Order: sequence, then structure tokens, then C-alpha cells
Amino acid sequence: MDRMEAIVTQRSEKAVSGAALEAPSVNAEAPGRTKAIAEVIAVGRKTGKAVDVLKAIAKQGGFIGRAARRMANVIGDVDVVIMSRDEFIKWRTARGLADRPQTKTAAGEFYRQDGKVYLVTDMGHERVAVHEMGHAITASAIDNGTPEGKELDSLYKKYLESASDRDKKRYGLRNTHEFVAEIWSNRLFREYLTNIQYAGTDLLSRFKRIFVRLTGMPIGDVSRVLNISEQIAKREADERAAFRGELLEGPS
Repeated sequence: MDRMEAIVTQRSEKAVSGAALEAPSVNAEAPGRTKAIAEVIAVGRKTGKAVDVLKAIAKQGGFIGRAARRMANVIGDVDVVIMSRDEFIKWRTARGLADRPQTKTAAGEFYRQDGKVYLVTDMGHERVAVHEMGHAITASAIDNGTPEGKELDSLYKKYLESASDRDKKRYGLRNTHEFVAEIWSNRLFREYLTNIQYAGTDLLSRFKRIFVRLTGMPIGDVSRVLNISEQIAKREADERAAFRGELLEGPS
């Protein structure tokens, strides 16, 4: 991974130093897109709770509604902050992350340092919320040392034991949180993990089974949630590539 690629792809794991910063104000109007997105934004603003956002998505039915319903049962007391793109930029700037292209393109983020899910009003689909809630669920398991969280730690250790130095450098995963985030967002990394055997199966299959235990979600639905996450990541990767091109070309 070259320096430029590392700069534009890796999410910072550094805690913000100094006093805690206030969450940005929530004053942007919901965009005039689908009713589903408008409802997610409205509920998030009204209650500020991830469980309520997931329940709102669950009412929409279909696969994504089914996944949201399962996740709502286990998400716990996670706060949601809805903000405009400008507010998102200011929020990331305050945390030293303004130079990363996600600031311009990401539609949401689970910020582990404060345990909150941040959703931007220009998100293109409610699946963005489900994606970030998935991050919150796995991060909570790791941080709280639950049996599932400890097994996620074991998956990361097995990866470190099995991966070549070249692959470790390519992915640059420094801890279990980054390892799990890569599973969520990178289809090629998931495929890579199918080649590492662990406890009678492979690492990816084991991860899916852990998420089944965390949420009660059927394993087929876990696979679909992961694929949805890849669609989100692909969109943002395309935009990161365009952003990187702007950096290289300079101002017109």
C-alpha cells in the first residue's frame, strides 16, 4: 500500500485529545428524496437513538427491514446524530480528519471513540444506517469482551498468524476493530479470508456465524448485509478515486 493509498483509505483509530467535543447541531432539512430516507432522518432527529432508526427501517419490510428488525433487538443504547454535509465536514475537521476523502463522500460513520453513529442527510439509501449499525454491534462486542468479541479477537490473531508479511502490509490492520471493519467493507478481503482455515471452517464463515450469534439473523441474511456493505464501499471508493485524481491534477 503506497502512502497516498494509505492516506485515502485507512480510517483513523486515534482518540481525540483534550476535552470532549460537542456533537454538531442538527439543523439541515431532510433532502427531497425517498420517503424511506426522510423517515430515517426524521426518526433519528426526534429520538437520537439507533434502535428507533432501525425500527423505522424494519417497518419498510423486505430484506433490509428484516435485517434491521434483528439488529434493533441487540443494538443497545447507541446514539445517532443526523447532520448535514457541512456539519459532517466541521465535525471531522475538529477531529483532525478533514483531509480524508470520506469527509466529502461518506454517508455515515460509526465513530468508536464516542460510540455514536453519525448519518449524513445526503445518504442515498437507508442501508447506510444498517451498515453503520453493524459496525456498532461488532465494536461493542469487542470493547465489552463478550464471548463473541473474544472470538473476533481470535479471528484477528489467526489472520496475523496466517497472513504473509506482504499481505499484512497491504491491509495494514493494526487491531481487531480494523480487521472487522475491513471484513465489513472489502469484498476482496472477505474472499482472502476464505483461504484461512479456523476451527473446522474458514475465517469468513466463522465471522458470519459470530454475527448470527450476535443478532439472531439467518446466516444467509448476514451474507446479504455484507454484500450491501460492499456496494456502499464501492460507491465511496469510486468517489475516493476521483478525489485522489483531483489531488494529483491540482486546481484547474
